[in-house]
Amino acid sequence: MAELEEQLKAVKASEKATKEQLKKNRIMPFFIMSERWAFDCNAMLPMFVMFLYFFVRLIKTGKNKYALISGVMFGMSMYSYILAVLMMPVFLVLALIYAFIKKKITLKQTFNSTLIGAFFSAITPASSGGQPMQVYYLSKKDGVKVSH
Repeated sequence: MAELEEQLKAVKASEKATKEQLKKNRIMPFFIMSERWAFDCNAMLPMFVMFLYFFVRLIKTGKNKYALISGVMFGMSMYSYILAVLMMPVFLVLALIYAFIKKKITLKQTFNSTLIGAFFSAITPASSGGQPMQVYYLSKKDGVKVSH
């Protein structure tokens, strides 16, 4: 019972500190990120499986519609369960290694595309210019097909 009372005191102290911070109009980064997660592992598994399916289809066929669907499923799975924030970057590193081994992409393409995307995202409003410039670079300079 004493443990429960201690936990209750800690919750009340946290609530009091939060109210004080809100009175001072301070932004609390914890609440910005914690409110975006759904904390539902039941949603993460189907979204991750759909991401994997469309990602593999993208690698095999090269059709852009699979890239769009795969990207949407990737983003949704990142916000569906907190463990995905740790798991998805590891998967992306493994996928990149696979792409290098299968000669689907070169290190030069990866490096140049990343720098171009970061630069144009930094100089355009709402970071809207990075991905279009990456597509332009990969299609014009490296000969990657953009559409079929």
